[in-house]
Amino acid sequence: MTPLEALILGCVQGLTEFLPVSSSGHLLFASRLFGLQEGFIDFAVAAHLGSLAAVLLFVRSDVAAMLRQLQIKAVLRLGVATVPAAVVGILFKEALIPRSGWQLALAFLGSALFCGFMARGGEGRWRQMGAANLLFVGAFQATALVPGVSRSGATVWAALATRLSRQQALSFSFLLAAIAIGGASLLRAKHIAANFCNQPLPSVVLVASSFAFSLAALALLKRLVLRSRLWIFAPYLAVLAVLSALLLK
Repeated sequence: MTPLEALILGCVQGLTEFLPVSSSGHLLFASRLFGLQEGFIDFAVAAHLGSLAAVLLFVRSDVAAMLRQLQIKAVLRLGVATVPAAVVGILFKEALIPRSGWQLALAFLGSALFCGFMARGGEGRWRQMGAANLLFVGAFQATALVPGVSRSGATVWAALATRLSRQQALSFSFLLAAIAIGGASLLRAKHIAANFCNQPLPSVVLVASSFAFSLAALALLKRLVLRSRLWIFAPYLAVLAVLSALLLK
């Protein structure tokens, strides 16, 4: 892969990782539509390092507070909310991959619904959530293991449905994303290391561009959620669903 191709891939991955459109769904759509080789997909995995760095930068104050003040209850709450996705990912990860264009289309439509009918929210704080609400948000994060279902769209919708404020819903979603991306990166560490060894310059360009565009996507997502504007992604996702159904086998 050339540095220019790596730059483009990092841009696409960084933007779709946090905007409510599903990065995994876009990667699956592109790989099947254009017949991309498995090596391309393995290379794209390294882009998650840029996204991880970006989201950690975005939640640095929350992470610093938890570490500085040893907020064990806050850490435990994040752990409880992460359990559903961890269990589903371990047991059913391969089974969740859409096998046809119609299945991917339904997943994109799910993301469109999250964006188009975003919950209103309330005044709650995630550090005060009970186990039931934590697992509720965690269950929606687990649905994002299906390519085409947006993790940010699902978790923000679920957090708002539990009556969190919009700012708190964003913070909670970002923290859960950091844990999920970090865990996935650890599981894929072998592939990431191999790509850096085999293609050092494209890998550096990929991670750097992913970091930059992930930061931009996080800032845009925050702005749109606070202004109740996520609905603008619903038409795009609906079109993508139609294309998936029509063009993919």
